[in-house]
Amino acid sequence: MTFEKFATRIRSDILRIMEEKEGNTFTANVSKVNKLQGQTYTGLLVGNEGSAFSCVYDLDKGFRMLENGVDYEQIVDKAVHELTTSLKDFPAVPVDMLDNYDALKEHLTVQLISKSNNEDALSGVPYTEVAEDLVLVARAKYPAEELNGTFLINSSYISNLGVDPQTLIRDALENTKEQNPLKLKPLCQMMREEFDSGFPQSDDSDIWVASNTDMIMGASAIFYPGAKERVSEVMGGNYYIIPSSIHEVLLCREGVVQDWKDLEMILNDVNDSVVNDCDILSKKLYHYDSESGLIETAETYELKKIA
Repeated sequence: MTFEKFATRIRSDILRIMEEKEGNTFTANVSKVNKLQGQTYTGLLVGNEGSAFSCVYDLDKGFRMLENGVDYEQIVDKAVHELTTSLKDFPAVPVDMLDNYDALKEHLTVQLISKSNNEDALSGVPYTEVAEDLVLVARAKYPAEELNGTFLINSSYISNLGVDPQTLIRDALENTKEQNPLKLKPLCQMMREEFDSGFPQSDDSDIWVASNTDMIMGASAIFYPGAKERVSEVMGGNYYIIPSSIHEVLLCREGVVQDWKDLEMILNDVNDSVVNDCDILSKKLYHYDSESGLIETAETYELKKIA
């Protein structure tokens, strides 16, 4: 069976079984799904007819199961179970979040990602560029406690609400700063807390960690209003920003290393060997200049010094 025949057949079977079991009418469309962090797959978008929301079944994963010898009927049963369970959870998103920006605003949060690594996914998503190849996007938290997650805000959504991208990102930043404040600690202290007494004592405070209090999608915290300046006070002036993952950044005082390229080399070695692909933020080292207030790539900063 080819992938095209598989997609057509399973779409028809999923619709038929779900409508028989649930007694509702559903819509189902095959579409390319561009997720952030370079994740792309062919999905089956299934939703209640007339609903603004749909759930996605990964058709690529289903086809791989078929190729690996899993029975087709078993694949269909699993897909139906996943979709019906997810659709029943969606009422946890209040209707007023769909058509009232004030209701949505209190649930906004931000995520920092690489622009070049997410070009396809960003085509229909509002964002603000905050540094070379770094952009902020807005997400919304599910208000129900049982749904511990977020969904990405797209352009059509805020257009229907009459909100421009700049206002969206600004409000998301302010909201995230208030609800999930900047967490700033020396790396050695954080490692001791993580590994208890197993990590050696050290007074080294040249390398710091910046994230949010949850340590989830916390790299964006360095762009909270006033955060760059606060870090500069702690670091005693200029500093390098090592984008270690989407969840945190490492900060290094300028002057600690003789050559900034050494830091960038370490960053890329860690990206290649330790960090999951979906968590990689950037391969570029960044620099904050306390006089200009600019965050730019270390390469751009050094070239300006030479010119």
